Amino acid sequence: MCNLLRISSLTVFITATIITVASVDRNSLGVMCLKCICETISSCNASYGCTGQACGPFQLTKPFWLDAGKLTIASDNPDSPEAFNHCASNPVCAAKTVYSYMKINKKDCNDDGDVDCIDISLIHKFGLEKTDCSQNLHPTFKNSLCSCLRKFEKPENIPSSCGSPSSI
Repeated sequence: MCNLLRISSLTVFITATIITVASVDRNSLGVMCLKCICETISSCNASYGCTGQACGPFQLTKPFWLDAGKLTIASDNPDSPEAFNHCASNPVCAAKTVYSYMKINKKDCNDDGDVDCIDISLIHKFGLEKTDCSQNLHPTFKNSLCSCLRKFEKPENIPSSCGSPSSI
């Protein structure tokens, strides 16, 4: 029971962090987009750790972190050898990093005329280059992301590429 409460408290904390970080942008990089990306990648688990070169609840890579501006937790120097790992594993710093990167690098990866949460997810997973971000999201990832967006987002803000709930 204690672990369940701790996980629940952590999820609430991460959600509140994402809301704080993204509250200034209600469009493609809004609160629910960041929350759903985090939920889809790691269930917003701050203790997710590293898999290969990607770390933390958003599974950030060092090049992504560098391009976002080398954000750090309060006690770190951005040039410290541990700054990336500390930021990637810290929910506040990781969310700010994703937000910073996407504010700089918005792009319509799937050429549907809108820069939406699907595009943000494509850039986050595959990179900024058109040849990278025009790939398709894995169906399981896309279905989870779209399901999360349908649960928390207003219908008019759900990407058209998510289709209708009955088409998934």
